[in-house]
Amino acid sequence: MPIQLVKTLVFLAVIVCGCNNPVDKEDTLLKIGAYRLSVADYTLARNGVQYKNLDDEQLQDRLVEEGRILAYALEHRFDTIDLLKKQLLYAMRYYASSVDGYVWDKKVKPLLQAISDERSKALAPEKYIREGQQRVLQATKPLLHEAAIARMAAVVVERERKWPGIDPDLLLMEYQFDGAHRRYTAADFMEFVQCQPVFIGSLANPEDIKKMLHSWLIGICLYAEGQQLGMEKDPAYLQVRQRYQYGIFIQHFKQQHIYPRIAIDKYAAANIRQSLFSRQEKALLSELDSAYPVEINRFNDIQ
Repeated sequence: MPIQLVKTLVFLAVIVCGCNNPVDKEDTLLKIGAYRLSVADYTLARNGVQYKNLDDEQLQDRLVEEGRILAYALEHRFDTIDLLKKQLLYAMRYYASSVDGYVWDKKVKPLLQAISDERSKALAPEKYIREGQQRVLQATKPLLHEAAIARMAAVVVERERKWPGIDPDLLLMEYQFDGAHRRYTAADFMEFVQCQPVFIGSLANPEDIKKMLHSWLIGICLYAEGQQLGMEKDPAYLQVRQRYQYGIFIQHFKQQHIYPRIAIDKYAAANIRQSLFSRQEKALLSELDSAYPVEINRFNDIQ
């Protein structure tokens, strides 16, 4: 049965973002090392799904805790870690190509806003999604190597996301992109599984793998389309990008420094939020307190 595999990054996408450029100190609610939290960032967090069940005091405690992690991440240059850079690229491809993502907001939403009838509007998104997918597949002309895909599905240890005995150079797909003929190998697919924020289906099902390959093509094409629309100079996009990046930093810190020190099944560690786990996690995070003291805390100013 197909299952939905959702990484923690999706939930961290609503994480508060801070800006490290020089700004008016009156706009800074929290500063820890190189990390700062602005009034706008706090408002964003207050309205975010991740924090909706927290009262003001709990939210502020959480933001201080995360601020210390981000101060550590900035000091230790998490932005230079290759894996995290790849995860961010995959996250932004996902954002650019999603419904309500960047390209959708710029090209499709204005068309939908012009439709007054709700039923017609509901049908129109399905039409735009289908046409967009078809346009990408026509442009990229993917040639899927069925036998290689079937082999990947047959040998996968799905829980561990490993493919014993598979040659990383095994060719899964050929396609056209940016005026060139390109090859997509088993190593590329393993990277996709490791870095893609969300994918749907079973790694043991060849048909699901084919859908994942198609979704990857859609991601790279719509990301390129977003770049052509000026996405990388758009302040709103840059704010979303930093939210994703900081979410990745926080998750990476916990995976490296917190989860291995907690006596719990490693497959559950990324998602579990039982009270015992939370207490252990909080105790370990307190080790950052002395190394990263709070320099500015103006939360009382917004009460």
